[in-house]
Amino acid sequence: MKKLSLKLSVLLGITVVALIALGVSGWFYSAHALPRTSLAGQSISSLSQQQVEDQLRQRVDSAKVTLTVAEQTREASLSDLGISVDVPATVDAAFSENRSLFSRFRGLFRSRSITPVVNFDQSKLAAFGTALTSQVGTPMSDAHLKVSDDGTTFEVVPAQEGITIESSELTKVQQEVATDLGTQGRSIPVEVRKPQVTTERAEEAKTLAMALIAPSVTITDGIDDFTASQQDKMKWVKVSVEGDKAAVLDSQALSAWVNELAKSTNVESEKGIQGVNSRGDVVGVLKAGTVGYRANNTESVISGIEDALKNGKSYSGDFDYDKVEPEYDRQDIPDGYGDDVYQASAGEKWIDIDLSKNTVSAYEGRTIVHGPTPMVPGAPNTPTVTGKFHVYLQYQSQTMEGENADGTPYKTEGVPWVTYFYGGYAMHGAPWRSSFGWSGYGGSHGCVNMPVDAAHWIYEWADNGTVVISHY
Repeated sequence: MKKLSLKLSVLLGITVVALIALGVSGWFYSAHALPRTSLAGQSISSLSQQQVEDQLRQRVDSAKVTLTVAEQTREASLSDLGISVDVPATVDAAFSENRSLFSRFRGLFRSRSITPVVNFDQSKLAAFGTALTSQVGTPMSDAHLKVSDDGTTFEVVPAQEGITIESSELTKVQQEVATDLGTQGRSIPVEVRKPQVTTERAEEAKTLAMALIAPSVTITDGIDDFTASQQDKMKWVKVSVEGDKAAVLDSQALSAWVNELAKSTNVESEKGIQGVNSRGDVVGVLKAGTVGYRANNTESVISGIEDALKNGKSYSGDFDYDKVEPEYDRQDIPDGYGDDVYQASAGEKWIDIDLSKNTVSAYEGRTIVHGPTPMVPGAPNTPTVTGKFHVYLQYQSQTMEGENADGTPYKTEGVPWVTYFYGGYAMHGAPWRSSFGWSGYGGSHGCVNMPVDAAHWIYEWADNGTVVISHY
């Protein structure tokens, strides 16, 4: 019986020690890499997150891959191969099993190999491949056309037999190196090839190319005309590998020219600012945004140019545009914004005509409920009156007539949403105006000219007797 008790005590002691050990391990590995964890072939076991990050950054910066190409060796950095390592994301992946107690315990009993999180830049890889080919031998090159020094004709660059490195082989090396960060050397095979485009083919294309781009190409944006120069058009031709015609249009080069031209004619929209009152209502525009325009038919223009040139005809076309409405930021207009103009009673409707800022605002007590709305006041010879007035008469539409400053008569029919506040002075819509928020010559006969929708709002909101304050 005593022996049994002793065995139980020993077993219990071992269990307690094991649990303590597991607990300590669980606590330690909450902030350190788990045992038997490697990153890109290198152990990171028991390292802290900061240590793993520092080690990885150092490896990335110093990595050099030994490449064997055509029995020659060259070294390349990760950047040369178009590889960029996302260090934070890689470290997160290495510590993904440290997040919970259960996953930490589970991780104590198995191995993990972490592959770096990377991004590939294929254009960098292609440039590296071109340079590498030139370093280890004579590159194969197709015959092609180049523009003469004086820019008036084409010259033929002869074909050349030589070596090539397949892009698929470069991509294979790129992907392999990304897994171990260059700890192992790599071999890249080369092939000796004959050019696909011969010198004779390019000579034939030379004459045809000049005829192909002889017609004129003009595009308008509705304001200016843009005619492609001879130098522009010479970039649109290439030698074909096969087919009846040795010279053909280079659709990629033509598209690049059209798209760049379209981009240069686009007009960017500009942000505006909306005013928001204390109730959270958008009440007006403090700064008007401007509409942008973006060409929407470049593909049809490109197709039209190709069809015209292939048939020996000149091309004249135009860009069409989509409107790009402006975005608006919001700015709070605090209660009491107009206190220095008029001391209104609680909830009292009143209208602020600001002749210095060329705006109209509507208030209920101290809270702005509409505006500031840009407007155009009277011209210098027929200024808008100033003072305290009251709304006394309204018309949905009215024919206005009177005399100009020089005594000649004027008559305007169908003036919308008219709100009179003193004699012949009124706020009304001015659909004949394209812009508001200014004053000076070209102004009104004394009335307050407003955008039609804003004048409509005032017409619906104002009552007979509503106070109107007109001031500088």
